[in-house]
Amino acid sequence: MPPSPNKKADSTDNRSANLGFEAQLSGYAALFAQVKQRVLAAQVQASLSANRELIALYWDLGKAVAHAQEGRGYGKRVVERLAEDLRREFPG
Repeated sequence: MPPSPNKKADSTDNRSANLGFEAQLSGYAALFAQVKQRVLAAQVQASLSANRELIALYWDLGKAVAHAQEGRGYGKRVVERLAEDLRREFPG
């Protein structure tokens, strides 16, 4: 598009366009706040759910190890071996 011979008219047109756009967005701040709050709430809920699952997992693993130590006579070394093998299997 060739440059306009009247730059002042262009800037007035741009300001008018911006005002129209801003008028369309009059509720934008409220919408943004609502969306942001929902995202934050979902992140908190996801963290709580993940933590709940991990606690249940660790509790069950502890019971399984304790049962193996009692029933099979495993000692402290089995826990150390499990830790080494799990670190190798799940690095990071």
